[in-house]
Amino acid sequence: MIYQWDWNGDEAVDTEGERVASGTTVTLSHSFDSPGMYSVQCRAMDAKGELGSWSDPIPVRISQGSFTPQSGDSTLTVSRFGNGTVISIPAGIHCGDTCTASFPSNTSVALTATPDSGWSFAGRGGECRGTSTCNLTMDADKSVIATFYQLPSA
Repeated sequence: MIYQWDWNGDEAVDTEGERVASGTTVTLSHSFDSPGMYSVQCRAMDAKGELGSWSDPIPVRISQGSFTPQSGDSTLTVSRFGNGTVISIPAGIHCGDTCTASFPSNTSVALTATPDSGWSFAGRGGECRGTSTCNLTMDADKSVIATFYQLPSA
């Protein structure tokens, strides 16, 4: 078997390992160029050159000054309906643009919703309820729904 690694989620081979016997544990390290969120996946090629499919992506958060992948991260997904923005503190979610992010285990995350002009924030569903700031502890993968409605025309 030869294992191939994709370090940035584009399904292109970034690293290819040496040939090993099937069932062999493979240890590999990688240095990321900068902090951020990365989507890492791998696949195997058998002795005949046939490729398996890519694994499910594993989100890896590389923090400023720490270029070691952290195990145990939890994923927060925000589904947005209507026109508005949901942002997180610490940074990661900026839904308009980025609606999924991984946070280190047990991180406290605050979500704030801001409606676009002519819209109003109706509230949240999923792991959060109501219209005030949503505070979550990322002890597992979580999902939040933010709903905005259009105000009637004058």
